[in-house]
Amino acid sequence: MMRISSSQATAISKLIKASLGAGSEVWLFGSRAYDSKRGGDLDLYVESAQPCSLEKRLRLTTKIQLLVGLRKVDLIVKTDSSPDRSIYTTAKSEGVHL
Repeated sequence: MMRISSSQATAISKLIKASLGAGSEVWLFGSRAYDSKRGGDLDLYVESAQPCSLEKRLRLTTKIQLLVGLRKVDLIVKTDSSPDRSIYTTAKSEGVHL
């Protein structure tokens, strides 16, 4: 039910946990979460107790791009200090937990 391989999913999860803490959780959402949909970008939603600066998020996005061989990766990170946004609820409820 995902348009990424299980090894890619595992590698993405490990990379995010190494960067943002072992308690971080990752969801794949958007078109790549469903076999029947089309679209080339990779949408990831992350919940982390650790803060995530813009610089850290950009470095992590670049590492994920290299890992999966895609140029377009959207990384949304919710931390304890993030204001509520509807995308958080949507990504978590419609996404696939990695």
